[in-house]
Amino acid sequence: EGISVLEFTEVISGPLAGMILSDYGAFRDLQRHRLMTIEWQKMSPGLGFDMPEEVSEVGMKEDCEKLVKTSEDLHDLLSRDMPDLREYALLLGHKVRYSITMNVRQAFHLIELRTSKQGHVSYRNICRKMHELISEEADHKVISELMSFVDHDDYELQRLEAEKKQDKKRIKK
Repeated sequence: EGISVLEFTEVISGPLAGMILSDYGAFRDLQRHRLMTIEWQKMSPGLGFDMPEEVSEVGMKEDCEKLVKTSEDLHDLLSRDMPDLREYALLLGHKVRYSITMNVRQAFHLIELRTSKQGHVSYRNICRKMHELISEEADHKVISELMSFVDHDDYELQRLEAEKKQDKKRIKK
């Protein structure tokens, strides 16, 4: 059974919205998209820290945990004397809670762009989950199926090729 233009317009005119808990680095990358509303809570070490698996794989987990603790101690110290500055003490791996509201056009752009192979694993996972939820929870299967450039594959060292290209450009200069 086909979908009429009127029905399709009704489906895609409404906003899509969701609550996300992610590392601050992924939040900053997603925040750059202009055609959506994004609101966030103040950062707090109480929401946790995302430690990349690679840190453990190279034997640096203990050292990194010390740095995270130092960051959180500084956050606590600033909370007493300079509360407006305390968020600056936290690291990109600290988690932040935020809500995103966007139209379907922005969802296409965001999800297709941010699931590409070159994307950071943090925001790739967020956008892949958005794609799943649009289909399953929001019951917009038609919309999710039209997103033809969403990449659900996993890659090791996904940024490596992009970094190599940047190095080649720097060498040519």
